[in-house]
Amino acid sequence: MCTSLLGGQVVLPDEWETTAEVIRVTGRKVLGVSSGRRKEDKETWWWNEEVQDSIQRKRLAKKKWDMDRTKENRQKYKELQHRVKREVSKAKQKAYDELYTRLDTREGQKDLYRLARQRDRDEKDVQQGRVIKDRDGRVYKGDGRSTLKS
Repeated sequence: MCTSLLGGQVVLPDEWETTAEVIRVTGRKVLGVSSGRRKEDKETWWWNEEVQDSIQRKRLAKKKWDMDRTKENRQKYKELQHRVKREVSKAKQKAYDELYTRLDTREGQKDLYRLARQRDRDEKDVQQGRVIKDRDGRVYKGDGRSTLKS
């Protein structure tokens, strides 16, 4: 027998629902609850080495400022942030100009249709399966509701 986090109740190991609830409550307390949304991937097809290096320097400056919070580190981070924004804007504009120039060609039109098909497939693709099953194979759907897996 073990004492659960649910108000000091005594839990027997064969009581599945109580054990499952203890695990869920403990998980919420220890890990927290997320929004359930995936972090959206940033569009980085237009990045070049210069942009990547600049962003990395800015990230390191941010970490340094987060650690000691001095005015010098904040000023350095803000300057890098401003400079990186300009570099990113220029690189993105250049990449889009090249893309539009290429789209005017026959080969570019083929690439456009290929890109549209790829995006359509990506939208349909399942990124992750997030299911919890009980010992009977039923999928847990949250807050006490469970349904049979079809």
